[in-house]
Amino acid sequence: MALSKRVSHSVTMANARSNLAFVRLLRREPEAGRELAQQQLGIATIFDLRLMAGMARFNIGWALAQQGQSEDGIREMRNALEATAATGAEAGLHYELCVLALAYGELGEAREGLTLLEKAFGIAAKSGTKHLLPELLRTKGELLSRLEPAGGAAERWFRTSLRMACAEGAKSTELRAATSLARLYLDQERNDEVRDLLGPLYGWFTEGFETGDLVDAKALLDCLR
Repeated sequence: MALSKRVSHSVTMANARSNLAFVRLLRREPEAGRELAQQQLGIATIFDLRLMAGMARFNIGWALAQQGQSEDGIREMRNALEATAATGAEAGLHYELCVLALAYGELGEAREGLTLLEKAFGIAAKSGTKHLLPELLRTKGELLSRLEPAGGAAERWFRTSLRMACAEGAKSTELRAATSLARLYLDQERNDEVRDLLGPLYGWFTEGFETGDLVDAKALLDCLR
């Protein structure tokens, strides 16, 4: 961010804000993420950076969904994806569809979310990317758990997500997968499995305890006391 200001290069200034907004939203800090995306959109509008404008609008929609404004967030994300598609760019599209799919799930439209997620898996397979693939797997588990709370399909997807994140050494992604699986175990009164799964992973972290993922993990562990 600081360097982009010094060089005063439009694409660099927009991209720096895009990257930081993405991190903020992964940390589930929607206010900060939305503010950065608004800044990015302002720069993109001034310099007619259409791809950057589409990315900014998607992040604004993502932030709205995280703030509980699911319908507005979904509408903004869909419009952003249309604008981005018009530029011919596809980088990151599989994860954006994953975010949109989860927003539909939270709105009570899990089947629509699964349809979008299948498109995301198709794009990832075609490109060969593994970027945030465990999140796609976890999201499928989340959507299936809404449709079949007592079924075993969600657990299988959570376990696959967990294994892949662990193999990649992606601890934050691993924590999210473990938390989703632990929540399922807790609903099934499999308390010992919750403790064995989540306790060591939560204990690995030495910072970031105020972030949403770690707060959620601790809340589940606290339920066992």
